[in-house]
Amino acid sequence: METIAVRSIRPEWIIAVIVRNFGDGATIEEISEKISILRKKGVDTSRVRVRRSPRGYYSEDIHQFVSGLFYSGFARELSPRISLKEEGIELCDEIIEDFHDSNPEVAKEVADALGINLKDSVGKN
Repeated sequence: METIAVRSIRPEWIIAVIVRNFGDGATIEEISEKISILRKKGVDTSRVRVRRSPRGYYSEDIHQFVSGLFYSGFARELSPRISLKEEGIELCDEIIEDFHDSNPEVAKEVADALGINLKDSVGKN
């Protein structure tokens, strides 16, 4: 299995993609599991810290990203389920579009591995 180069993928981009597409209404553990899915599909996510927990997976990096959204007023809820405000979605979209513009092939491979389409995040700004 070919691994997508870690140097090409910024951790905040992977986290923004996951939070934008799977975070609203999910727990930190549920969206942390997406990192495991990416790893199984050959995406090198070693720059995103994730560990097994009693309830599945947990990522301090994802928790920190979502906490930043919450404390900046871009999310309504942090726990137990994440609730993004429009501003939080827009910030994730900006991060996604920035990375997509500079690495479209890698962005497509990661989106395909997650079974998502980046069209809602790219081309808005």
